[in-house]
Amino acid sequence: MDAWEDLPDLKEDIRRAIATGIFRGTGAGTSADDLAARWGQPERVVVRKGVKTVSYPGTDFLFEGHALRQVTVKVQDDRQQAALQELLQEFPSEMVDRVPPYFRCLRLDTGTCALEQVLVTTADAPQGAPVSVAVVFPKKATQGLELELPPELYGRLQALSNARRQTIAQLCEELIARALEHEEEKKEK
Repeated sequence: MDAWEDLPDLKEDIRRAIATGIFRGTGAGTSADDLAARWGQPERVVVRKGVKTVSYPGTDFLFEGHALRQVTVKVQDDRQQAALQELLQEFPSEMVDRVPPYFRCLRLDTGTCALEQVLVTTADAPQGAPVSVAVVFPKKATQGLELELPPELYGRLQALSNARRQTIAQLCEELIARALEHEEEKKEK
């Protein structure tokens, strides 16, 4: 039995990925070993020019530089096809590739998105049936970090966040980067 077969609605999985950057339990930080631990042995592993493709039934995982870059799900049934048709109606899209008479590749316009992009491949016809969907993760993989902050420091961060209209995570990233640069400059002197 396919490990992906009984998972929830493909459309909801993609919506969740657009919001969170996580698609069916995988994100930019997922390794090939993580996949094997979760889904078992893959059907096939192919490495070409530094790109590793790990294939499970109906799903391919593409790794670049040991980081998960893309997950492609091939349409398995009418339910998944209908879910992708609904996404194509919900989000505006633009054609990014076309190989007549075989397929068209459409990029969904998801606005601000946790993913780099969502691509839907359809049969090459005006209302071509969806064949696959790919979620492309950003090249910059992030690692989660949990800190306990004193309430007064968190309050100051919150006030700065509101004043600058940036998230606290964005502010923390900037502050840490500046502090690290300052430390490197001190070492060089």
